[in-house]
Amino acid sequence: MIGKLTKSQFKSIKSLKQKKFRDENCAFIIEGKKMVGEAMNSSVEIQRILVKSGADLSFGKDIEVFELSSKEMDVISSMKTAPEVMAVCTFLPEYDLNFNKSILVLDGVSDPGNLGTIMRVCDWFGIDQILCQPGTVELYNPKVIQSTMGSLFRVGLFIENIEDFLDRKPENLKIYSADMDGEGVYGAELKEPFVLIMGSESHGVRKEILKRSDTVLSIPAFGKAESLNVAVATSILLSEFKRRLF
Repeated sequence: MIGKLTKSQFKSIKSLKQKKFRDENCAFIIEGKKMVGEAMNSSVEIQRILVKSGADLSFGKDIEVFELSSKEMDVISSMKTAPEVMAVCTFLPEYDLNFNKSILVLDGVSDPGNLGTIMRVCDWFGIDQILCQPGTVELYNPKVIQSTMGSLFRVGLFIENIEDFLDRKPENLKIYSADMDGEGVYGAELKEPFVLIMGSESHGVRKEILKRSDTVLSIPAFGKAESLNVAVATSILLSEFKRRLF
């Protein structure tokens, strides 16, 4: 059965475009058929589904569905053109890191598109846990969510001071960090499970973290580009780890 939102419900959903209200309500918005489909196939709690008036859509789960006008969808959407379907979801459950599996660590990544793409890359290469330094861009930022293409439902994101994480990790878990002055990854010894630390777009991995790494890796350059986007660099390094350790 499709219902109509009250003014209060509409106002509450609209407010989720702001981080303050996402945090207060522990809820966020996802947009588009693909994202909603990914959510329905995951363990995330979907509070309600919003569909554009006239859209020919059906949903198998017992979830409240509400019909909105095109104008109302445009008001709620963070995209240039509102999709036919959106959903309000509860924040993903929190759990602890598994030190028996590889972990990607992000030291201050601030660009939402990069974080979302990195999550998607991790999902591709079978890395399902990412630890982020406090201050990293918010997981539920709309640009992050869209960039993940659904991978946020399969890749856990943890917020913890990296120094604290390094203090409590098992001694046998090897730490690799990425830096332009490091050892070329194609000739380096690689082991798993591993921790791979990637730095911010502008400053890289902090020096104090590099000093605590077992191996500092670089990606050899064969052309004249000065640097690589952090999401691209993460893709290349994870690809080499998996190629060698598969």
